[in-house]
Amino acid sequence: MDHRKEELEKKRAKLAELRRQREERKRQAQQTQEAPRLDAIDINDLVNSLVGDRARSDSSATNMNSPDMSTPLSREASVSGRERAGTAADLAARATSPAQMQAAAASPQPPASRPPHVFSTSELVVFDFAPRERVTYNKEVQTAGDDAPDAAMLTEAEVARRVAELRERDERAARAREEDRARRDAEAVERDAQREAEARRLTAAQRGSILGSAAFAGFIDRAARVVERALDVDYDVTVDYARAAPDAAGDARPQLALVAALADERVRGRAVMDIAWSPRFPELVAVAYSRNAAAPNAPDGLVAVWNARARSRPEFVFTAPSEVLQVAFAGAADGAAPAADPHLLVGATYSGQLLLWDMRAKALPVLRTPLTAAGHTHPVFALSVVASAAAPHVVSVSSDGLACTWQLDMLAQPHDTLELANAAHARTDEVSVTCMDFAADEPAAFVVGTAEGAAYAVNRYDRAGCKAGLNAHDA
Repeated sequence: MDHRKEELEKKRAKLAELRRQREERKRQAQQTQEAPRLDAIDINDLVNSLVGDRARSDSSATNMNSPDMSTPLSREASVSGRERAGTAADLAARATSPAQMQAAAASPQPPASRPPHVFSTSELVVFDFAPRERVTYNKEVQTAGDDAPDAAMLTEAEVARRVAELRERDERAARAREEDRARRDAEAVERDAQREAEARRLTAAQRGSILGSAAFAGFIDRAARVVERALDVDYDVTVDYARAAPDAAGDARPQLALVAALADERVRGRAVMDIAWSPRFPELVAVAYSRNAAAPNAPDGLVAVWNARARSRPEFVFTAPSEVLQVAFAGAADGAAPAADPHLLVGATYSGQLLLWDMRAKALPVLRTPLTAAGHTHPVFALSVVASAAAPHVVSVSSDGLACTWQLDMLAQPHDTLELANAAHARTDEVSVTCMDFAADEPAAFVVGTAEGAAYAVNRYDRAGCKAGLNAHDA
């Protein structure tokens, strides 16, 4: 602290000295400006009066000694003489007293041989710049100040008191943190309870709207199906293979036994017209039903897709405007690998229409064939999905003997038609087809069964030695 005070005192003294010097310079400048000034013209006249005669005599002597002044040497001598004359004049002006100066000014002056010199005065401006301060540092032990008590002077009682204060302060901070944490936990629990209470408080109208919404019904339906499939698994999870005894009665069981009866209120009173298993999902089976005479307001045709692992109700139920006589999954032909979308089903109706359903859509068909002369106008009892290298297609034969080939993505008109006729019939050559089937790996030919009890081979295309159509000799 003493060292800092000394430095501050030195700086204050230095600043005071600088201010004093600046004031002194200002005072001297004012005195210089107030001193008497001689007129420059009067000084010139005085000098000319004193040295005029000597200058003329010198010039005449010089002219007599050197008539030609144009040479460099003469010019130098002339300049030297003038310089000497000017110097003498200056000395005379400095040595002459004021009385002599006045007498010289009163005497007649000869005409000047050269123009007078013009003198002017100028003011001097002094700028005072403070010198740059040089900062120096030294290494010293820095302390809190003179008022800080010496640690060696503290008594044991004082030390114990300070330690107790610090310990008490830490305990208070810890208690405050614990109380703050407990308060936050209690607020969080209260918020959760309030949120749960608000979520539970639903009005009757809100509960009715939730229970009656289609989204809630769909969720319950899907969840119930999943639970039913899990509960229907016929498997003993507690069996011990190391200690289980052989089932002696297993050999006595019948080879054919009733596993389950697939029935529902919606299919009650209807006759089963056709059954088709899904080639993609082996547990799914599609069943086609006829019209229910006891329910005139119900749809005439119905197709139910059952799950062999959840037998209490069907997975999907599709409707039709006419009785469904045939049904097939569009995924593949009989015995072939899947070649199309396994979610599609094709059905043939009593009115002659072919319907296409999608398990991802609603109960109504997504596509249907028109009831025109270009397609079927009689009941279709024969239907088959044929897989090919290009794209799967559907072959259908109606009871009047008309065979049509359809593309799954375009049912507006048949891709190909073929008339099946038997010239050996006595009354008419029409063939009433009731069923059909394709041979394995032979999509160009198929076999049809007729109402007269005979089965005929049919060629879809002309071959070598065989025309397209029904082969009456191969029955």
